[in-house]
Amino acid sequence: DSFVFHQSTITADHDVSAVMTGGPAPGDSTTRGYVVLDRQPPAVASIESVFASDWSGAPVRRVPSVAGLVWSPGARLTVVGLIASAHHTLAVECGQLASMAVVSALRQASRHGVMVTLTMTADPQWATALAQLSRARVRVATYPTGTGTLAIQATAMVVDGSTALVGSQLDR
Repeated sequence: DSFVFHQSTITADHDVSAVMTGGPAPGDSTTRGYVVLDRQPPAVASIESVFASDWSGAPVRRVPSVAGLVWSPGARLTVVGLIASAHHTLAVECGQLASMAVVSALRQASRHGVMVTLTMTADPQWATALAQLSRARVRVATYPTGTGTLAIQATAMVVDGSTALVGSQLDR
């Protein structure tokens, strides 16, 4: 596997890290994104460690788990597990839906009585996955593609109104 990485974080004073769904783009009103502030010392240290490793050009490595952080590569199982943990509601917003494991987990959640909603930018490349999800009674909403329309870059998932995942991908 080859991977493209982008760690969208800003860390200040070894104390707080802003974990973002994309880099800040001044004046960009057409891209949806989120920022979560993390002040947990182990998470901040892990974020700084990965940044330093990437900055130095070190080979890509799997990052040890830290409570509250999900790293790629290796995030897919955690994401699928988070989807499977939903009992009542699951809201997902993402820019792409390339993982059949994630699509399958969303379908399964809906079939088990979870109210699943998915919001993303319309793209013909995801048409098959979106049709499968719609047939499984997932509520799918898409923004049209085109100049001046909102492009979903964010990946966000809220499980049962109490657990959130914010990042830039669902399937690595």
